[in-house]
Amino acid sequence: MIVSCTRLVLLACFLLLSINKSTAQTERPLPSPADIAAAPSWAQVMYSAQPNVHHVDQGYQLWRKEHPTAKTYHTQFYKHWRRAIGSDVSPEGFWSPPTPEEQANYFRNWLTIKEKNGTRGIDWQPLGPFRTFAEGDNFEVSWQVNIYCFDQSVSDPNTMYAGTENGLVFKSTDGAESWSPISHELNLDGIRAIKVHPSDPNTAFVGERNNVYKTTDGGNTWELSLNLTDMRVNDISINPEDPNIVLLATEKGLHRSTDGGNTWSQDFTEKCWDMEIKTDDPNTVFLLKTNPSTKICEFFKSVDKGETWEKKSNGWIDPTANSTSDNADNGARLAVTNADPNRLYAVLIGDYNDGVNDNNFLGIYRSDDAGESWTLPNANANGGPGGPYAGNHTCLTTFWFNDAQRYPNAGSEYNQGFYNLALDASDSNPDLFLVGFLNLFKSENGGATFERWGGYGGGPGWQHPDIQDIDIVGNNVWVSSDGGLNKYTTDFNNHESKAGGIAGSDFWGFE
Repeated sequence: MIVSCTRLVLLACFLLLSINKSTAQTERPLPSPADIAAAPSWAQVMYSAQPNVHHVDQGYQLWRKEHPTAKTYHTQFYKHWRRAIGSDVSPEGFWSPPTPEEQANYFRNWLTIKEKNGTRGIDWQPLGPFRTFAEGDNFEVSWQVNIYCFDQSVSDPNTMYAGTENGLVFKSTDGAESWSPISHELNLDGIRAIKVHPSDPNTAFVGERNNVYKTTDGGNTWELSLNLTDMRVNDISINPEDPNIVLLATEKGLHRSTDGGNTWSQDFTEKCWDMEIKTDDPNTVFLLKTNPSTKICEFFKSVDKGETWEKKSNGWIDPTANSTSDNADNGARLAVTNADPNRLYAVLIGDYNDGVNDNNFLGIYRSDDAGESWTLPNANANGGPGGPYAGNHTCLTTFWFNDAQRYPNAGSEYNQGFYNLALDASDSNPDLFLVGFLNLFKSENGGATFERWGGYGGGPGWQHPDIQDIDIVGNNVWVSSDGGLNKYTTDFNNHESKAGGIAGSDFWGFE
C-alpha cells in the first residue's frame, strides 16, 4: 500500500532506497577470500568490485539448472543482491541507479498526479492466503507468513503485536485468534523489534532499520521516536517499575530514554544484540554487546536500570584462549525465567577455532547467579566453544546439525546467522528452554543436551524453519518464523497455528 508522506519524507524514503541498493553487497557480510575463491564462477563475479549483472544472472541460471535444489550462502546472497539492484541496470549490464535529480523529478511528478486526483495513493487489498492448511489434513499451519518479531502484553494477555518482514505491524485483542493491520500510515522496512508497555496495552514501540515509532492509542496513530540511518533495532526494553526508561539495543549502540521515548542518549556505540530485565528486580538489566577489538560479544550487567554498566566475564568466552579465534561478532540472544530469577541463558554465534568447522555456532552459555559467572554445559570435546562437533555436541545453526562422525560436512553446512536466532526459557521450569536457528531446538536439562523440535524435520509437527522470535510469557509459549506464529503448550509438546489474518508474505521478483 502506498502510504501518505510529506514531500520531504517521500524524497528521503526514495534516497534511502537508492543508498540501500548501492550497499546491497554489505547487507549480508561478505564471505572470506577463501570462500569466494571456492565459490561458483557466477558468485565470484557477484562479489567483485564492479559486477556485470547480466553475466551474474546468466551464470546463476546455468548453475541452477545443474543444481535445482541447492541452497547455499551464495544463492541466498544472490537473491538479496539481485532484489536490491532491481531493474536499474545499464544496457552493458552494470548497476545504473537514477541520479538524485531523476529521483526528485520522479517524486515531484508522482505527487502532482496524486494531488490532482485528490488521493494519497492507490489502496491495495490483500487477497490472501490468510490461512494455510496442512497438506492432506484439515488443520491450520503457519506456513506462509514471515513474522520477524512478537510481543504479548503482560497487563492484558489478550493483546499482542506482531511485526512482519514486509514492513507491517499487526495487532490482536483476542489472544491471537484474529489479527488486524495497524501501521498503514507508516512506510516501514522489516519490523525487527516490538515491545508493549508493561501496564498499558495500548502503548507500544516498534523498531526497524532506521526508525523507532511509538503508539499510545493501540496503533491508531504513531509518532516517530528516534531516527538514525542503518540503526537496525535488535531489541527494545521497557522498565516495568519505571516505564519512562526505555532501552534500545541496536547495531549502532545502546540508546536510553528516561522520558518514554521523547529524547534519547547513546550509552554505547558498539553493536548491541539483546537485553533482558531480571524477573524479580527491575533495577537489574542484562546486555549483550560487541567488543570490536576482540571481536567477541561480551556480557554486561546494570543494577541501576541501565544508567551504568559493568562487564562480567567469569566463565564467559575468552578471545585469548585460542590464538586463531576469528570473528565472533555475528550475534547473540539472552533469556531469563520467572522460575529462577538468577538463571540466564545466552546463545552466541560466530567463529572461534579455525573459522571453518565452527560454522557460526559457539554455544549456549548458562548462568545460575544472575550473570556473575558462566558455564558452557554443552561444550566440545576440549571443553570449549565452537567445533569440533561430535557426539551430543552438535552444530545447531545448520540444516542437519549432526556431528562430523555421521555427517562429514556437518561443520561446513549452510547457516543464516543472526537472521534466524531466538531464545527463551520456560517460566515454570528453569531447565526447559527453546532456541531457534534454521531449526527449532529444545533442552530439558539446562543446556546439557538438545533435541531438534521443529524446522527441517523433528519435533511435534508443522513448525516452519527459519525461527525468528521466541516469546514465553507465563504459560503462553510463542514461536514466530518465516512461516508464521505458533502457540505451544507449556511443556512445548504441542502447538497450534495463530497467524490467521496476518498478511505477511514477502513476494520476490516484482518491480
